[in-house]
Amino acid sequence: MRISTYRGSAVKRGRIHRFAKWTEENYGVPWRTMYEKLRRGRVKTWEGSGIVRCMDDFGFHGTPEDLWRKCVKKQFCNFMETRQMCYATTWKRFSRNDFSELEMKGISTVYRYWRENVDIKN
Repeated sequence: MRISTYRGSAVKRGRIHRFAKWTEENYGVPWRTMYEKLRRGRVKTWEGSGIVRCMDDFGFHGTPEDLWRKCVKKQFCNFMETRQMCYATTWKRFSRNDFSELEMKGISTVYRYWRENVDIKN
């Protein structure tokens, strides 16, 4: 997943740095982790779109707990593999409902909010 085009530009790297710092303050993600993920383009599809969007794309509207109780687990795990979350991780994380607020919303949504409402150096 790419969030804008930022490679090679000091200004754009600065934007990523500011966003990473902001996510640490607001979502508890270590800024270095977020910065490196974005800078190196290592954001997985499900992280970018968020769990809520993945569930919507699967055709389910509700909470991860409800989804896990009602869905065909093998079918959903296979679907999440197309979103770059491995089968075992899907099973483990959904059975425990183990997602942060950032993972639920998705990095793209949070980044869009940050660009429109927070970043003063647009």
